[in-house]
Amino acid sequence: MWGEDFAGFSAEDRERFPVALADLYFKIEGALDTDPGSETGQALAARWMELVESRTGGKTGWTGSMEEYLNWKESWPSDIRKRLTAAPFERIFQFILKAIAA
Repeated sequence: MWGEDFAGFSAEDRERFPVALADLYFKIEGALDTDPGSETGQALAARWMELVESRTGGKTGWTGSMEEYLNWKESWPSDIRKRLTAAPFERIFQFILKAIAA
């Protein structure tokens, strides 16, 4: 289920790895105070692994140039770009590592 922040994105855009990953970052950020071994933590870890597998399995989700990608990302709503800039990535990664290990 997509977060409200991403309601304005097309179905095609939501299939792209960067948008799916940003949505997952926000969901993990919202769960940082929960137990990584909990049902929520495990569901987030499963989604993380699914995204990693889809990315490494040859599904790149982006076939254009880096310039096109950066221009596309700049078209995202500013509140999403700001949240990504301020996201506590170290805590997010630690949470996922613990959830995967649980």
